[in-house]
Amino acid sequence: MAEARFDAAAERLELKRAFGAKVRERRTAANLTSSGLARRCRLSESTVSKIELGRGGDPSLQIILILCEAFSISPDTLLDGCPTAGRYLQHDP
Repeated sequence: MAEARFDAAAERLELKRAFGAKVRERRTAANLTSSGLARRCRLSESTVSKIELGRGGDPSLQIILILCEAFSISPDTLLDGCPTAGRYLQHDP
């Protein structure tokens, strides 16, 4: 049981890191600084940094949609390469 929890936690961490790397990749491809992306998304620089580093909580659907709008891409494109992403999305109330 403890091993299953560890595996799930490790999978979550890997997913957040992969997602963060995708966000950083898109940001740099768009020639944006982290502060520029933060302004475009109306997020704090700290939030953008935490997302890119895979730290903090799971990204909410709202955050994912905001990022997709900023990059003019679909959620599928941003989540490509993160096959278990749907399991870990934080559900907005």
